[in-house]
Amino acid sequence: MKNNDIQYYAWTNQGEWYEKNEDAFIILNRTLQGEDIVLMAVADGVGGLGNGDIASNIAINGLKQWFHNLNDGLNLTNEEILSCMHNIDYLIRKKSKQLLTNMGTTLSLVLCYQGILYIYHIGDSKICLLRDKLYQISEDHTVAQRKIKANQIPSQYEYHQLYQCLGIGKIPKIQVKQVRLQENDKIFLSTDGLFHQLDVQEVWECICKHSLHTCGNTLISLARTRNERDNLTCLLLKYY
Repeated sequence: MKNNDIQYYAWTNQGEWYEKNEDAFIILNRTLQGEDIVLMAVADGVGGLGNGDIASNIAINGLKQWFHNLNDGLNLTNEEILSCMHNIDYLIRKKSKQLLTNMGTTLSLVLCYQGILYIYHIGDSKICLLRDKLYQISEDHTVAQRKIKANQIPSQYEYHQLYQCLGIGKIPKIQVKQVRLQENDKIFLSTDGLFHQLDVQEVWECICKHSLHTCGNTLISLARTRNERDNLTCLLLKYY
């Protein structure tokens, strides 16, 4: 899809290993105060807890409702967006009690508005900026990353172990960041499974080499040839 200043695409693939796709995503575009605003987000239901698809869809539907309720008198502030994400956390916990089971989801979202990229993230999905190379601008909220920061050596299992997400555990601490966009910047979001099999350089080269509307399918196909079993979802935005 494309407007005058932004072009964006989305791809998702359930794969053959899982009975259902526990990833959910959204890309929405509208006018706010006379300027285009794009919301792009991906949520990945936490494996091992069950009902990950319910949790991820609660997250995406919560964002959809918030975005549609924006009006020209409302300024975008961190407090309002964080309030939306904490409300999603509450709704997932409420649903967990109804179903008598724990459930959780990651949530990575960006808002492109007035030349600024607003970033809000929790979990281990990836938000990447492609400029002169690919930069991961989201933090992995995994036990492994926390150990690395503390100069400790993580186990292989800990690279897949979250220490926070929405819906379970302590009150989430959302990563918040802003980036001033430059002409021809690209923003790439993906669930963690894609990077189990592909490194940053491969993703960068694929997006540079292939057309924007096909590169996501190419990346997913490459991960599948390397026997990645997880649900795979990726989103791409180009800023002009």
